[in-house]
Amino acid sequence: MQTSSKQLRSKIRRFSRVKLFVAPLLIVAGIFGLVLPIIPGVIFLFSGRALIVPSIDDKIKGKTVKK
Repeated sequence: MQTSSKQLRSKIRRFSRVKLFVAPLLIVAGIFGLVLPIIPGVIFLFSGRALIVPSIDDKIKGKTVKK
């Protein structure tokens, strides 16, 4: 089943809106996780940051993963 380009653009726009809503929630959960021992704070912080600034993750992956 192929997706038309209009449907694909619509899905990308929708993801961008959802991403801007989810990223701050992940960062807040990460801050709580740094204080509370039950929640993995660092994982939430990195996930939220990755949604906001994905280009930083590409640079980090390039330095850590040797090709």
